[in-house]
Amino acid sequence: MKSLNKQQGSFIIELAFVLMFLCLLTLFTTDIAMQLFTRTKLDRVSYSLVNVLKERTRFYNGNRSINSDSQSLNAVATKLLGNNHFGLVIDAFDGNEKLNINTITLPSSVTCEHKPFDKALIPVNSNDPNSTVRTPVYQVTLCEKYHSWFGKFTHGSTEFMIQSTSVMPGR
Repeated sequence: MKSLNKQQGSFIIELAFVLMFLCLLTLFTTDIAMQLFTRTKLDRVSYSLVNVLKERTRFYNGNRSINSDSQSLNAVATKLLGNNHFGLVIDAFDGNEKLNINTITLPSSVTCEHKPFDKALIPVNSNDPNSTVRTPVYQVTLCEKYHSWFGKFTHGSTEFMIQSTSVMPGR
């Protein structure tokens, strides 16, 4: 009977360890889910912005300059994302020369590390292999800083950048 009295509080101690582990597991799963939701949100918005960018030439007399449209795209991205703590990079290629790259840095100074695409990968707009007429191509890169609870263990830092890039051929 004496051995039973010695184990009287062991269930509570084991339960405390199991509950701590379950709480940490739940927090870790929540953190991963929030990262995934953020990435999905950026994917959706970047795809929407690149579609707006490629279709705008139909309505503005074929104007392919993105200088004047970059602020409008920034306003649309702000409304779609629900905040203004993101970075936006717009690349536009037309033919054999780069039209413009606009980098909009918001007051939060989030800057995206994007890769401009290779001009050799832009499709030729003709069946003639010697043709130099190329299809316009647009690329929108969105990035947002994310503070992770478990980032120290998974990424080496508690803050890291989540980024999404969408590329679309124009008309």
